Amino acid sequence: MTSKEIARKLSIPYKTAFYLKKRIQVIFSHLNESLREKLYKELENPEYAKDKIAVADSVVLYSSSLRANKFRSRRYKGGSASIYLSNSIGGEQKGTLVHTVGINGGMTFYKSIPLSNQYYLEKDLEEKIPKNVTLYTDQGYEFIWDRPNHKSVNHSRKSNDPRYNMSRERWVTKEGVSSNGAEARNNILKQSFRSYGYISPKWSQLYLTEISLLGNIRFVPELRNLLGFGESRFVGLRDFYYSQENLTHKTENYNYLPLSLEARNKLKTRKLVNHYREQDIAKYNKDYRTAILHNDHYWEKFYQKDRMKNEVEYNSKAFKIYSITEKRKWIDVDSIANQLKLNKREVIFIIKKWRKHGIADIIERQERYRKIYKFKVKNVKLYYLVYSNFTEVK
Repeated sequence: MTSKEIARKLSIPYKTAFYLKKRIQVIFSHLNESLREKLYKELENPEYAKDKIAVADSVVLYSSSLRANKFRSRRYKGGSASIYLSNSIGGEQKGTLVHTVGINGGMTFYKSIPLSNQYYLEKDLEEKIPKNVTLYTDQGYEFIWDRPNHKSVNHSRKSNDPRYNMSRERWVTKEGVSSNGAEARNNILKQSFRSYGYISPKWSQLYLTEISLLGNIRFVPELRNLLGFGESRFVGLRDFYYSQENLTHKTENYNYLPLSLEARNKLKTRKLVNHYREQDIAKYNKDYRTAILHNDHYWEKFYQKDRMKNEVEYNSKAFKIYSITEKRKWIDVDSIANQLKLNKREVIFIIKKWRKHGIADIIERQERYRKIYKFKVKNVKLYYLVYSNFTEVK
């Protein structure tokens, strides 16, 4: 319900209706946050989460038009670029970029984010969905490596039949993986926002939380009774004995703060550049220090896109290999390659790189790495095994 509709139905001035709507949105924000925390705790239970499927996707609302951009065409055509004006006129954010996270047949939560990159998407997922829950997305979430139950669809998949350009498996794979649940929620969101001519990014999170709670109420009978005056011990939107001191009535606490052009330029630094302090690097062995400096120089000074693409691809595969290794458990290269559907030679190549740069010395300070062993079996084939917590092994 818009502020104008509230003013018309209650016969009050528009400013009063606008203030009233903001008060209601603040209350909804408190309630929706409690629902998010409750759902997260429930999903941490393996028995409850085994049949739950989470979906995630992003959508743009009110993208910048040529008129708002002083009739300049946008330089970038990506989803997040369409919410910003041209850099030549300040690069101000005019549209809203929304990240949608929900459970199929369950609750949905929306988050207003400034950029559709790994930092903001992964941070929002960690706040709402535990890593043990099955997650379905599109191919835009290839950066996820530490969620063993993450599966994605490829919207750019080509058809094997020469008569057709695109494949039917762009939306649903043969294994039944689909991101249609998130697409449907985005469609509902866009239809709901058609009631508003325009919403400033400053208030976007309040409006998104309002729509999220109105959709989540049906899954919480107690909340339906609370908002519908169904219980005698409830007065209005709060408990009869609930103190207002527990509520924060400032709308500023829920405002969205857009990134400036300078802040966005700072985020353009490459993700694979290390951010160690000099005193920390001095503690590592010579081979590891050399590898760090070589890596940083490569990603800051090098400009061969094809080679960089290969580097990113191998980093992603290395993260996947790490994610399936368990403490105090041996695993061979064949099992890794079959489980991750990788080439065995690539797996051996990555493990050799780990072994070359002094992994054993690094493990003493960082649990993230694994010690590498090698041995020969009867058929003279060379296998590389990964083992964790090596300090107990003599």
